[in-house]
Amino acid sequence: MTLALAYSALQIAAIRCHRFRQSASLNQRKSAVSLVSRLCVLLACFCVLPSLGAQNPRPLPFPNLDIWASGAVRAVAATPDGGFVIGGDFTLVQGLARRNLAKIMANGLVDPNWNPLLAGSFPSVQALAVASNGDVYIGGDFESVGGVLRNRLAKLSASGVLDSNWDPAAVDGISNARILALALAGDQLIVGGRFTFIGGQSRNRLAKLSTSGAGAADPAWNPSSLSSDVHALAFDGSQFVYLNQRFDGLQGVSRIAVAGSGAADANWNVLTDAAVSAMALGGNDSIYIGGSFTLVQSTARSGLARLGTASQAVLDPAWTPAVAGYVQTLLRVGSDLYVAGRFSSIAGESRTQLARVGLLGSGVVDPGWMPSALGGSVNVMARESSGRIIVGGEFTQINAQARSGLAVLDGASGAPSAATDVEQPVRSLAAMATLPDQSLLIGGRFSRIGGFHRQNLVRLLPGGSVDTAWGADVQGVAVPYLQPPGEPGGFDYVISVWKLLVDAAGRVYVGGTFEQVGGVSRRNLARIGTDGQLDLGWVADADGAVAAMAFDASEQLLVGGNFSTLAGQPRGSLAKLGTGAAATLDASWVPTLSLGALPSVLLPDGAGSVFLGGAFNVVNGENCCTGIAKLSATGAGLRDTSWNINLSGSQRSINALALDGAGNIYLAGNFSGLSQAGNSFVRQGLARALASGAGDIDPVWSPQQLAFGYASLALPGDGRIYVVSGIWFPGWVFALSTSGTGLWDQSWNVTSNGSLFQILAAGNTLYVGGSFTAIGGQPRQGIAAFPLDGLFGDGLEDRVQ
Repeated sequence: MTLALAYSALQIAAIRCHRFRQSASLNQRKSAVSLVSRLCVLLACFCVLPSLGAQNPRPLPFPNLDIWASGAVRAVAATPDGGFVIGGDFTLVQGLARRNLAKIMANGLVDPNWNPLLAGSFPSVQALAVASNGDVYIGGDFESVGGVLRNRLAKLSASGVLDSNWDPAAVDGISNARILALALAGDQLIVGGRFTFIGGQSRNRLAKLSTSGAGAADPAWNPSSLSSDVHALAFDGSQFVYLNQRFDGLQGVSRIAVAGSGAADANWNVLTDAAVSAMALGGNDSIYIGGSFTLVQSTARSGLARLGTASQAVLDPAWTPAVAGYVQTLLRVGSDLYVAGRFSSIAGESRTQLARVGLLGSGVVDPGWMPSALGGSVNVMARESSGRIIVGGEFTQINAQARSGLAVLDGASGAPSAATDVEQPVRSLAAMATLPDQSLLIGGRFSRIGGFHRQNLVRLLPGGSVDTAWGADVQGVAVPYLQPPGEPGGFDYVISVWKLLVDAAGRVYVGGTFEQVGGVSRRNLARIGTDGQLDLGWVADADGAVAAMAFDASEQLLVGGNFSTLAGQPRGSLAKLGTGAAATLDASWVPTLSLGALPSVLLPDGAGSVFLGGAFNVVNGENCCTGIAKLSATGAGLRDTSWNINLSGSQRSINALALDGAGNIYLAGNFSGLSQAGNSFVRQGLARALASGAGDIDPVWSPQQLAFGYASLALPGDGRIYVVSGIWFPGWVFALSTSGTGLWDQSWNVTSNGSLFQILAAGNTLYVGGSFTAIGGQPRQGIAAFPLDGLFGDGLEDRVQ
């Protein structure tokens, strides 16, 4: 395979890698990254990568901080000894190293002796089941346990010892097998997920395995008509196993006999218009379902419904608690149903991702049980033998108290017990800015830094330590991505800070995806005063993500993002706000992008215009501009039609722009070429053009380091442009000459073991932010600083966004 073909394959295999679209499903990320990783190995055979040489320069001593984010708990099951086991994606539990699997004892502490070691490309745990004797069944994406091969499914003793005989080995002949759901049925284990062979038998997504011996599949039980992966199972204790499925474009629930051949009950089917994520069997011949649906059996039901199980799946007409959001997990305890997921209200009552609903009447929300979870969804629940409710997910706070990924709630009051934080290294550090006193602001997605709980935003003092007096947590529930009606593939953003901007007075503007700042309602845009507290008078809520900000010549705030309203007024992804005491919206500056666009950078040129970069095609109603445009920063925000550059390639977006003070603009993003006035230019994620006139593309300057784009750039004026490589492994920091063809300066060689999202030049220091744990040959978590020699300063003012 040639290098060019490998590059092409990488582009085709790439995730939609615009740096802010971080909410692809775990499975989508796995499939894409797995292929990209293999291709990167191939590319290494053709390229002399900078990681092959010595690291130079090494990072400065400070900052050097532990930065952690909430782990993701995806499975939980109570154990007979009063404790419980958890599974998911994490590396630390209560400060102890645990990779994706841990046991919590009845006293709330991590069991120090229970530590099966999982391994594999993505060794996450997706499902758990615990037998009455304490045996633990684990399913997910792992490939080995304790160094012994176990493909996606394993059995452990109550003490955490791997069963050396039990090895059903799930296989999928087309893609990677996954175990997503487990349910014990006596001495049998019902297994759901994605596989074509398990327990020595060909089985399509569902199987019944023996819990003894080698874990052989029941040779007679073979429900073979399943059309999609099985994500949820519920066993009624005697006759049927219920599972979520899709039916000719609809989704819903079916049930299959546990005995005999596993025949489906043709008379019992539940049809919904969207996903069913959770099920809970109730008394009196009923089942409760939760998900993202709005219709059940062609009748309006939002997120929750109750159906009969006696003979046909008759929808209960009286039980109608509507959910504003969606349900991830259900747990029935007596006459109550615990509901969790990602929502803001149930049955008209305000509830933040957790609620308890009565089973009688219309489904009244319990007014005495109202814990709230912020920072991420609640994925799973279980009940301890003592009656407490275990909740797991990706949240970072319960009742405004720090709780990362896991909490145990009082069954009566909902109050959380002592913290048992489940964590993983920083997910993303995507925003940086310096304050007038040279302290550093960092934002992204994290929950603990330098030993202090801080939600997604922190100030570092000039010496690199956390400013404990400056604290404005950025929190909330995930924000939905706005897109044209009817377009498939919608998703929710995660809570994160995307952009930071500091004005001359030292006030901080924060953009991203959030709902609270300092405990006060603020949606995706906020201003923090010089005292580190939220500015209560400046309110400009956006109904979608805020990704770009810049000041115009009169110090008004230009804002870009995936929103359709800002400060209560319609705006098509772009707006201008006042920076006085109130956030007054400029009524005349009204450039628009199409719904679903995401402008990620705004860069004023100081001469009355602003450059716009991102992921879009339509500007002011004209299908004219792929990823880049030049607008007037005054008046109505008209487009400069004489300045016209378009991106080309399978990925076409701009992530960063910079003006060099000599009339040039640098473009960084995800593209493989540019087109202008009928001419095409091959450019691999980096290009230079004139900022004036027609925007003539520089025919000579053409760095060719990477084929799949860049996330951020810095122009410190030393004759080099510094760029980072985004989500790709390993993360590179390149120093490229700003003269000639843009050759890589091989005296500068810095790589990391993770993704790099942001780079910032401040004085003689270059800051790099991302999701790494090592960079430049030294351990650093999420952020590092490097010296700039400053020998080649050109004295020109550079503007970077």
